[in-house]
Amino acid sequence: MLFPLLAAALSAAAGPGAPVDCAGYYYFANGRRIETVTLDAGGSVKNRKLMTVQAGQVTPRSATALLTTRSLDTREPVTTSEARCENGDLLLDLTGSLPSQKEALSSRRPVLLRYPGGMRVGDALESRVDFDLDGETRGRAMKVRFNLSDRRVRAFETIDTPQGRKQAFVIRSTLNVSFRVIGIAIPMRYELVEFFVPGLGVMRTEAEEKGRTVERSTVRFLN
Repeated sequence: MLFPLLAAALSAAAGPGAPVDCAGYYYFANGRRIETVTLDAGGSVKNRKLMTVQAGQVTPRSATALLTTRSLDTREPVTTSEARCENGDLLLDLTGSLPSQKEALSSRRPVLLRYPGGMRVGDALESRVDFDLDGETRGRAMKVRFNLSDRRVRAFETIDTPQGRKQAFVIRSTLNVSFRVIGIAIPMRYELVEFFVPGLGVMRTEAEEKGRTVERSTVRFLN
């Protein structure tokens, strides 16, 4: 839903704004704990995960952090991913924000996706992402290929966040997923929707399949 102040907000977003402070992103607040709650298509809780931040050096123009995530509902292995900030641009490991799967997946390397601090509605964003993850299902080796494309800033909306009402860019992209077990490939296609607040982070994500929202996730700060 677009709000009455959209026109004014878009006008402000169209021109150069103040530089984004890397230290403001929640991924670089050392010791912070962030709970992500994911709901399924029916609105029931699908999973809850707790992410803990171990920040490295943080300045207004650059920052690094190691993010440790564990499930609060299952015995999934604890995973680690990284986050960076370069001159206000946020870089997040894509493998930490994919639509939830029952099987545990692992990556040999981080797959960093850039969120420009100075993005505007209509921008085409970096989406040259094509990678494999290794996993196991029912005792059989499994390889999952991900391909992300058509990543664009579609709108500018006001959303609720743990820090109050904020203006967020709505980023949509297409994610093609292929599960391969014993030589048999099972393709899936998602439309991903992210609500990104410059200087704060990704506050909400949704995954659509065949025009239907199959999961949505929100975050809250525990300390």
